[in-house]
Amino acid sequence: MQENLDIVERYLEGNLSEQERTAFEERLLHDEMLRLQVDDMKVIRAGIMLASRNATLQSLKQLENTLPSIETKVISFWSNTWLQAAAVLLIGIVAYVLWPVNSIEQKLFATHFEVYPNVISPTVRGGEANDSTLRAKAFRAYDQKKYEEAIELFLNISEKDEGILFYLGNCYLANGQVEKALPVFEKVLNEYDIFDEQAEWYLAVCFLKMEERERATQALKKVVARNSAYKEKAQTILDKLN
Repeated sequence: MQENLDIVERYLEGNLSEQERTAFEERLLHDEMLRLQVDDMKVIRAGIMLASRNATLQSLKQLENTLPSIETKVISFWSNTWLQAAAVLLIGIVAYVLWPVNSIEQKLFATHFEVYPNVISPTVRGGEANDSTLRAKAFRAYDQKKYEEAIELFLNISEKDEGILFYLGNCYLANGQVEKALPVFEKVLNEYDIFDEQAEWYLAVCFLKMEERERATQALKKVVARNSAYKEKAQTILDKLN
């Protein structure tokens, strides 16, 4: 149990070697208990961050209580140098704690992520009524950017080939479910020949979304080495990460 917790923590911090990470993610595909431990650890880490914020806010309240009280007589606030400094400090700390700051990984994700175009079953105007299969409905929802609906439809397809899996991964990623998108793209990359080039790119995009810079860097280097259509974009991102 302790061994699992240690490796889960190292996994979330990006401190596993490539071989260790590959083996660990293979275990995640088949070990439900391990997946639950990973999810629990993410919740715990998020709770620690929240507690840290709350502690900072409490410190700000205590600092506010130490400020000299202002009597009924009129005093020019900005004429008091100490009060000016305290106010600037207070505003700066509050802004740092509460203001949402996107990391460079998140900014790069927002800049470069877009869902892959539907090249398998494009929606043809006027043809919707002629094809009511589950597959056609799923791709129709995908084209309409109804990703939650598309996810449900793709999951209900009994025989999922690499195309279904690849577009399912795109739906998860577009819907903000990067943890579910990641193993789907890995499956497409490792078990199929079609869409493997695209899946490798979207794996790198997943790591950007997860703010795992080391894994994103390694994945992007593989994209560049493959000399695929994504090589130029991957190199641009690498240059900005380094």
